[in-house]
Amino acid sequence: MGVAELDDSRQIVSPEQPAINTTRLLNYYRDETDVVLHIGDIAYAVGYAATWEEFFDQVQSVAANVPYMVCIGNHERDFPGSNGLFNGTDSGGECGVPHERRFPMPRPALDQAWYGFDYGSAHFVLMSTEHFFYPGSPQYQFLETHLKAVDRTRTPWLIFAGHRPMYIDSTNYDIPAGDQTVARELRKYVEPLLNEYRVDVAFWGHHHSYQRTCPVYQEHCTEGATTHIVIGMAGKGLSKNVFAQRPSWIEYLDYEHWDCRGSLPMLLRSPSSISEMTMDGFTILWCSGNRRVTILLYTPPMM
Repeated sequence: MGVAELDDSRQIVSPEQPAINTTRLLNYYRDETDVVLHIGDIAYAVGYAATWEEFFDQVQSVAANVPYMVCIGNHERDFPGSNGLFNGTDSGGECGVPHERRFPMPRPALDQAWYGFDYGSAHFVLMSTEHFFYPGSPQYQFLETHLKAVDRTRTPWLIFAGHRPMYIDSTNYDIPAGDQTVARELRKYVEPLLNEYRVDVAFWGHHHSYQRTCPVYQEHCTEGATTHIVIGMAGKGLSKNVFAQRPSWIEYLDYEHWDCRGSLPMLLRSPSSISEMTMDGFTILWCSGNRRVTILLYTPPMM
């Protein structure tokens, strides 16, 4: 999301004014909000402790009143020699330490940035795309065991989240950390778990846009499969590196607006944080035979 001051008076890094708009909307809907998911690229502090302080000032009124659940992204974790999946310098040397100390999530252990929790009728599972997620890794073993153990009679909704997207319309094929390179690995190793354990919806960030897929498995629209939502437009500059012709599994894409919010039964709206006009919306319902059905609420022309 990033940080910004109303008058730039304490700004250390470049201000991200839309982050203020997102925070204002969170405050406005605070009494109607049950839980906040912030899935990576939290403050873009990249080594500056003062920026973390600015960020917490910015979100305090929300995070002090609503569960504020986070997962780690490249700008919190990645650095050479840090035993992560990628060796870029995106964290500015933080190596995940400030993120882990400032956000005491129910993780299995230090530097194991994955966990699950119940909230109401939903169970949430958050992974780290910055750590190894291949079969045999501690994270993969956790995900497999945890997803298998979810009691769908207690929490019929199963929501998954991670930072780098599994499905993304992006022209970035860089190796090893390009959008499409990582998405391919996630589909190869993690997607079979989502399909086997009937995950309803998966939220992702990283690419600064809003993207919604059909219920999809192995790049084919499949009835009853997981719907993937990229919600990387909370405040940082927007990503416009998309293909001229969108993939067949992308149902909606917007790289001009910020912010989104949702509710259960699975209802998600993506409003503009400037005008609050709803740009996209859908709901996922459970029907007889436990079959998931996606019903569009509102979809304006493709951006």
